[in-house]
Amino acid sequence: MYVRRRSKKKHYRLTRLGEFLPKVLEKEKVCISIMDPLVATAWKTAVGAPIANQTAPIRYTAGTLHVKVTTSAWMQQLQFMKSEILAKVNEKIPQKKITSLYFSIGLIPPKELREKEEKGLPQFDPNILRARDKRIIAESTSGIKDEELKSIVERVMIKGIINNRFRS
Repeated sequence: MYVRRRSKKKHYRLTRLGEFLPKVLEKEKVCISIMDPLVATAWKTAVGAPIANQTAPIRYTAGTLHVKVTTSAWMQQLQFMKSEILAKVNEKIPQKKITSLYFSIGLIPPKELREKEEKGLPQFDPNILRARDKRIIAESTSGIKDEELKSIVERVMIKGIINNRFRS
């Protein structure tokens, strides 16, 4: 009896851009916030400075806000305060209804880097872009069906264009 040989061809599993982009940015130590700026500022004002220094909202999907926390002690404390935090954040941004919070331990950029990111030259201001830049971004993101991923890619492209402009 003959045994059929298996193909030595490698089978690759396609991965969504939204799954690996944050990991690559974190690995390369690129401090680009892919979080919606509206939600990020609402988080900071709702929780206050001490908690905001130990946490960073990283993603908002389907009513769930994913937040990185520096240590397990902070994560446990925030679990006890979850309902209070939800009420305060929803009060700040009524147009985005957050139904749950998901905490995970992870690396958070130092406070100085985050402040530099917020106050520094590169801003997510589409008015700085030229017509050609806007056209390129629109063409590049036109094929992306997922709205959240599309907005992330747009913000990263805007940030890259602005960074290159200020470097030269």
